[in-house]
Amino acid sequence: MKKILTHPRVLSFAIALLLVVAATLQSRWGAASVPAPLAEILNWLFGYDATVAARLIVSAEFAGAAAIACVGNRTLALAGSATIAFVALACVSRSLRDGGMLWPAIVLALSAALLWLTLQSAPRTKAGARTNKSSRRGFSPAWTALFAITVATATSHLVHIVERTADAAASAERQANAPIAIDLDMHPYEGRRIADTPLPIYLPTLEALVKDSTAFVVFYNPHCGSCHSLFREHFASLRPEMVIAVEIPDADGAVLADTGESEPEPIECAGCERLPLPKGPNWLIASPMVLKLENGFVTCVADRFKGNCLEPSE
Repeated sequence: MKKILTHPRVLSFAIALLLVVAATLQSRWGAASVPAPLAEILNWLFGYDATVAARLIVSAEFAGAAAIACVGNRTLALAGSATIAFVALACVSRSLRDGGMLWPAIVLALSAALLWLTLQSAPRTKAGARTNKSSRRGFSPAWTALFAITVATATSHLVHIVERTADAAASAERQANAPIAIDLDMHPYEGRRIADTPLPIYLPTLEALVKDSTAFVVFYNPHCGSCHSLFREHFASLRPEMVIAVEIPDADGAVLADTGESEPEPIECAGCERLPLPKGPNWLIASPMVLKLENGFVTCVADRFKGNCLEPSE
């Protein structure tokens, strides 16, 4: 029985049958069923998408099965069973993270058994008789095992390189598409000159506009209900101080809650100057934020968390 199981022809047929079954199932189940590490390597090396990579992999499996079945020698059987085992091992490693281990594990077990049986077989002469140690041709089991370990290690490293490259590319794409976040908390700048704050960077006309007068600068978001309430309560009528309303635009790509209104109501600010912050960034401001400027200094900062620049202190 062992002689039959270790016969190169029998092993070659079994390996070819395993490849044909795998390729047939993958062609029926679609691109998602092909070995993910191979598809990622093809995408990384040649830029093939999932569909093209799947077709190439399935075609290679059918071609490999035909070659192994037709030639039927030990060397090709070793190469075929070792390749299947290494790819299955990579798929099992991937499935530990992504799930779906059943089929990769089955293929790994079958290919490992075929590889072991192939290693037990002995090379044959042209006449078909087994050779002795002095006339053995091809790789010995020890060299074959060493070759298998080398290929497995190289394949594992290649798969990890592809995964790291793909993760780095995805991370870079997310960062490139994410809006820049700018924290404009003004509390640390209370008591300092306007020129020493970030305000001239984002509002370059502000310093010249207020000059040495007293002014209130109010940062608001058009969708902020408490911002509208603040303007109605304190700025709906003319004030002796200059009032500058600074609109905080939505960040690029921001998803707003559906309030049922197509456009927010305009703020009620009598005689105020209006300035917008630059569009695009994600402005980190606890709106409404009120600054009181006097003689070129920031003398008071208030936002929805702390501070009071509008009510007289008790």
